[in-house]
Amino acid sequence: MDQQNNKTPQDEFSVDAILQQLDRPDASAPGTDTPQENQTAPEPVPAPADTTKTAEKPQKKRKKNGKKQRSRGKGCLVTLIWLIVIGAVSVGLALAALFAVSDYLGVGKDFIRGRETETVQLYVEEGTSVQDIAQMLEDNGIIINKHVFLLYLKLTHKGDNMNYGAHDFSTKMSYNEILASLAQTAKAEDLEVTVPSCKRVDDILRVLEEAGVCSYGDLRTELLNGSFDSPLWNAIPADERMYYAAEGYLFPDTYKFYENDSPHRVIQKMLDNLEEKFTPEMRKAAADRGYTTHQILTMASVVESECNGFYDEMPKVAQVFYNRLEQWPEGQRLLQSDPSSSYPYGNGAYDTYRSEGLPPGPICNMSEAAIKAAVYPDETVTAFYFVTDSNHKFYYNETLSAHEATITELKNKGLWLS
Repeated sequence: MDQQNNKTPQDEFSVDAILQQLDRPDASAPGTDTPQENQTAPEPVPAPADTTKTAEKPQKKRKKNGKKQRSRGKGCLVTLIWLIVIGAVSVGLALAALFAVSDYLGVGKDFIRGRETETVQLYVEEGTSVQDIAQMLEDNGIIINKHVFLLYLKLTHKGDNMNYGAHDFSTKMSYNEILASLAQTAKAEDLEVTVPSCKRVDDILRVLEEAGVCSYGDLRTELLNGSFDSPLWNAIPADERMYYAAEGYLFPDTYKFYENDSPHRVIQKMLDNLEEKFTPEMRKAAADRGYTTHQILTMASVVESECNGFYDEMPKVAQVFYNRLEQWPEGQRLLQSDPSSSYPYGNGAYDTYRSEGLPPGPICNMSEAAIKAAVYPDETVTAFYFVTDSNHKFYYNETLSAHEATITELKNKGLWLS
């Protein structure tokens, strides 16, 4: 028997045997079978899954899905906003086009503006630009938009044939009808009318009526009820004692008017003239003296009436009245102007022999010289009294006794102006 095969169980578990097994390179762990050459190796068992990593993966996936959902929602919102903007712009363009077509054709303009059809007479002054004419047409409701009208003129080259003067328009006119009206030979300002100074409202209205400018009734109605673009006019105080608020504001000058002119335009033209003559510098000087523009014009009207065209005496006479207003005791500051006492309206409120201070308003219209005298009086004058002789020479005195002595002397010489 082979000695090698005669091992006992004890021999297999001896110390030497164990050491021999450990020294072998292909030795297996004790208590395990040694694999044979032809034996298939068992498949490796996969390592246990990492529960931590497995839990994180779904979270990351959910985050990506959330971003996609929010991105999709944001994209829908932006798209919706763009659709609203595009829709609004489209509606705006459609309305603009509708208004432009309506303006061009003259159809539905009054409906769009919510007003009734009106007939308007406009006055195109010589030298007025096309842009200013377009502005005038827009302001008076003849066209809806001046920019559309100017664009039409530029594209069609139809803005070169416009005549100055008075033209009649309707608020339902088309562009072609408007241009046809502007191309017509208009009425010219062929009425030259001189409005005198030292005249009351009623006198001025009759002068204009006699010249064929407007009727007295139409002018008076406009004066009492109209509104005007004039800072001086708008600064007139609301005083029930005034009969005509316009008294003194229709500046005396030589004017050119149309025959059967517009009452509003006639009055506005005279007010504009007063605005020009009563300069901002003069108004500031008046304020520095402590007087309103209305008070200055009231003083100027009294000076105008007293001096009767003697312009050199106006600053002196103005200072005499200021001396009375500013230096006489309160309660006795009477101007004592004869023309004011003869003013036919106001139930005595204009009578400066009875009422202290200035009248409620002017007693007539006044020249530029009178306005300047009221603003810049001759402050070297210390007199409180003055009188004129039959030769229109002025005498100034500081006391009542001296004043009365001058009057007596003039009467004795036959120079008293009765």
